[in-house]
Amino acid sequence: MALNQDHFSLLPETLLITILSLLSLKDAVKTSILAKQWRNLWRFRTNVEINDRHFLTINNNGNHEHQNDEPDQMQNLKKLQQVACINFGYRWLQNQTNSPSISSFSLTFSDPQNYQFNIESFIYLALLRQTKSLKLDFSCLNSEAQLPLNNSSTYVGRFDLPQFVYEYKSLESLKLVSCVFRVDKFMYLGRTLKSISLGWIEITDESILRKLVKNCPLLESLIVSKCFKSTIYVIESKSLKTLIIDKCVDLLALSVIAPNLTCFKYCGSFVQFGLSNFPNLERADVDFGLIEMFDEEDGDKIAPLLSKFYFARSLTVCSYISQVLFYNDQVFPLALRLRGRPLVNNLTIKTAFHPSEFNGIYLLLDTYPLLEKLQFEFGQPTIFEEDLALLGHDMYETLWSEEPSRNGCVTNNLKVVEIKGFRGSVNEFKILIFLITYGRALQKLILKVAENNRNAEILATILRNTAMQHRNALNVVVIS
Repeated sequence: MALNQDHFSLLPETLLITILSLLSLKDAVKTSILAKQWRNLWRFRTNVEINDRHFLTINNNGNHEHQNDEPDQMQNLKKLQQVACINFGYRWLQNQTNSPSISSFSLTFSDPQNYQFNIESFIYLALLRQTKSLKLDFSCLNSEAQLPLNNSSTYVGRFDLPQFVYEYKSLESLKLVSCVFRVDKFMYLGRTLKSISLGWIEITDESILRKLVKNCPLLESLIVSKCFKSTIYVIESKSLKTLIIDKCVDLLALSVIAPNLTCFKYCGSFVQFGLSNFPNLERADVDFGLIEMFDEEDGDKIAPLLSKFYFARSLTVCSYISQVLFYNDQVFPLALRLRGRPLVNNLTIKTAFHPSEFNGIYLLLDTYPLLEKLQFEFGQPTIFEEDLALLGHDMYETLWSEEPSRNGCVTNNLKVVEIKGFRGSVNEFKILIFLITYGRALQKLILKVAENNRNAEILATILRNTAMQHRNALNVVVIS
């Protein structure tokens, strides 16, 4: 067989369509130029995607590229582009008439009010093809960069879920963004649902999520992102395995009873957490990136919160946790150890490598004795330097010059350290020298270098030489 022969073209079309179904729509369309056989093959993908963003001219800010033109001119251009998207959708769905079913149907459209009949037709045709996954996104063009604050009315209530969707009994996955739904109508639809994702939706009261989950006895995954109005979320489920609460700005209290939960992610402000024990938990991610004001009392609440993730093997914490632990540096490790040794063996710390985070980082290393892998993710979190100074704490007084606790992970189990966005700053070196000096089990150091850092290899050599002074050779890997 010739070496330059196209082996993909030898595969049956059914297999090629399956491969194309695993690609994004843009990548799948690009294959049409490969050969004559591939020209229309992407149209028969089993996952149908209609997205007006692929037709609208959008700038980097998520707005229409011609928004500064004359209003009538811009609206006429946008209308022409959306009509082209509608026609594309009809042609694609007509190609599916010979297919017994489609695996998923995704519709993203920024002006559903003006095309309600067309949108309902698309959804109806998708359900007629026995789709298992339905994704409806009617958010504004720039919604990804926004939070649901005072302008929430602009982003919600843009489309009502049609009645025939509630009567569909074979759906396994449902995603609704800026879409109004009736939770009391989920009696039939919810019987088969295993995954629900809600975004930019007005949750009017605390009973909504409780009723939704109750009507979905098989539910395994629940994502609530940028929803608002209700200040209390109550979630109770025996089947739920993944729960993600993301940037729900009005939220004040979160209650979760889910004994089979394996993944918990939270991003938002510091709220009142009422979490049950999660004996099957594998991963936990807590990010208080929306906090705007420093509250020293949060330090007393961190330990009880993290103790709920006692069984998790992987834990991710944010910079705010490292900063606020100044105020609980004596009781924080003890509060977790009262139940024994936490099982976390993979810890990720989001950090700016600022001195105000150092004591908190030190305490986290002391609290998780079974830790084998430590990851630092460099970013630009809010640093409350002035608040700490006003409260009389010397943030430049750190523990890196002292020998670590014998009960912590550094001297016993820590094997791998990784920094994402390594810049070679003085503060990064302080932490790394500490870990190299006292990390008896340390085997590997991974430095994923930030852009425009030309001194990475020189810095890596310095770290290798430092390691040689304390133990055998340390494997330092530099990734540009």
